[in-house]
Amino acid sequence: MQRLLSASAAVLALSFAASAASAQNFSDLARQDLQAMHAALRDNHPAAVTPGEASATFRGWLDAGLQEAQAKAGQVNSGDSHAYLLRWYANGFRDSNIAARPTYEGLGPYFATSWPGVATAWRNGQYVVSYVQDGVRGAPPLGAVLKSCNAEPIEDLAKAKLDQFEGDLTTEAGRVRSAP
Repeated sequence: MQRLLSASAAVLALSFAASAASAQNFSDLARQDLQAMHAALRDNHPAAVTPGEASATFRGWLDAGLQEAQAKAGQVNSGDSHAYLLRWYANGFRDSNIAARPTYEGLGPYFATSWPGVATAWRNGQYVVSYVQDGVRGAPPLGAVLKSCNAEPIEDLAKAKLDQFEGDLTTEAGRVRSAP
């Protein structure tokens, strides 16, 4: 009987400990995963040990990008923001062969619940209004060129909100991908 009570108490203690440990600290997880990405790239990517100009961008971003990403890790509060930060670090290499993609379905489709009802597309070197939801008042007409948003130049806004998160805005393909 004594053993049964001890075993039951141990199982109960483990179940309480397990439930407490299941709460996810996404900031800490992001820091760990960023460090793991850094180590994997440092130890396995040929550009990490290739001398010369061809690999200078990679080597420069490997450590500097990690520091910038680690500084942003305190803002990570969900699986989606965790995935965005890892993608931001990976896209900073400006190498289409380096990517970070979550292995789960995120909340991305629900992020747009407060969108203004207007979408843009990258066309001929500029952001153009490509969709206006029915019933949106004061919206720019289809085809209008977007120059600024809330008095911020659109190029600055795109770099802050899209570059490295949604695509590599230093390439035409990255611009189209981020604003199809």
